[in-house]
Amino acid sequence: MKFHILEDKQMRDIGFTDHVKSKWYFIKSIQPNITFNLTIHKKSLKGEIDVLDERYLQPYDYQYYMKACTREELEFPYVTNDKVQEIMANFIEQGIITEYEMGSYI
Repeated sequence: MKFHILEDKQMRDIGFTDHVKSKWYFIKSIQPNITFNLTIHKKSLKGEIDVLDERYLQPYDYQYYMKACTREELEFPYVTNDKVQEIMANFIEQGIITEYEMGSYI
């Protein structure tokens, strides 16, 4: 997966902030207490994606739960995955993310 930066105004219009001047940061609530976070370092273009459980201040590995349970047994991780994939599709369409195969492990 590769990350790309658009013009400053475009990044801000999408929802990114650069309060830390060396990084672009995006956060979106996708479930109660679950957030999608993307950080892109401006100079290196290295990026980090985190899906966080804000209640416990730690990563939420929804993809692990999807392997362990069916949607009928535990719907929450599947809904989380649907929303993450929607965000990823938008970033791909906007040119911020390339070389990502939809549905791949994040």
